[in-house]
Amino acid sequence: MKNTRQAKISATSARPRGKCRGNHVQRRVRGLGVLDQLPHHSHPKQAAKIDRPRAEKFIAGMRVCVVHRLRFVHYDTAMRLIVLCLILALSACATAPTTQPFPPARPFQLINADGSDFALYALGLVGTPYRFGGNDPNQGFDCSGLVTFVVLRITDTALPRRAADLARIGSPIGRGALRNGDLVFFDTSGGISHVGVYVGSGRFVHAPSSGALVRIDALDAPYWGPRYRGARRLTRQ
Repeated sequence: MKNTRQAKISATSARPRGKCRGNHVQRRVRGLGVLDQLPHHSHPKQAAKIDRPRAEKFIAGMRVCVVHRLRFVHYDTAMRLIVLCLILALSACATAPTTQPFPPARPFQLINADGSDFALYALGLVGTPYRFGGNDPNQGFDCSGLVTFVVLRITDTALPRRAADLARIGSPIGRGALRNGDLVFFDTSGGISHVGVYVGSGRFVHAPSSGALVRIDALDAPYWGPRYRGARRLTRQ
């Protein structure tokens, strides 16, 4: 029994070293269809071009090769794979929000009112606490709750409750043609998910997020500018 075990150990230690270990890793990763896409010395800019699904497959393959079979990998090969994994992960985190198409319009009868009244009423609500699902100044507002409350008080018109649904009514307005009272929309989570009331001079009133107050922000602010997706006008004037 001991002789058999010693023979197995001798056979293991006699395995060729060097390239065969690297080849083992390459075979494991090539089986995922990813290694052929990667240069041996990947530059960060080149690595960042790899799409996320392939990157996730690569990371999964690397976990099998490096973590579970580390004894077959050269130290420098393992470190090269780990560094590349970090580059891919960081490049995925730094991606800008994906632009989603504006939702299709649905029938809506324009309101016979002055949009400036919407703007003035919204300005009067600045300082109200944010409350998810809120549509009352005594309890707080979320973004669409603020808009629906303002329009309901001025015109007695009930609007859809969600920002994505509000983006489907009224007339589309270019950024250069914005007027007081127009609704402005933003993509904060992969679709139209935030709305505010335009109040002139490139600014809008909105209920931003939990823990904040209804406030005025600029359309071209560092956060809101890249996320701006368009505007709608609900009034005939």
